Amino acid sequence: MNCRCWQDGHARRPPFDPALLVFTGGLVDIAPEHADDGRLYAAYWEWRRDACPHVNMEHASEAIANWPDYRAFTAALARAGDFSTLTSELPRGNSGTTPAAAAATALEELAVSPSGHEPTVAALIRVFRASRETGNPVVWL
Repeated sequence: MNCRCWQDGHARRPPFDPALLVFTGGLVDIAPEHADDGRLYAAYWEWRRDACPHVNMEHASEAIANWPDYRAFTAALARAGDFSTLTSELPRGNSGTTPAAAAATALEELAVSPSGHEPTVAALIRVFRASRETGNPVVWL
């Protein structure tokens, strides 16, 4: 989960034209038409590393669970009843995003989720709280 320092004007100015940056999917990045410029991309990553108090502009980064534990948790959700937001928003692989608008409902569902998966639930709570606080989507990697 990326921070909001760039959007809120708290990040230092990059060593290249800021007009080359775009904000998409919760991430400040080089505009696609300039992504093949190796020197620019290197400068971007150098800048991003310490552009604000958050290393690499990451507000939160969580390891949710290993795949067997994660699958056990999602299977328990499926058996337990109506967890429609979690069921639709949790990733099925190492990619995807969940919009910040879904964070509040996801947190409500996690509060009543099946027991026996506390470490996974705790990590997901941290992620969805960060999404709610920043207004940024969860990016699943």
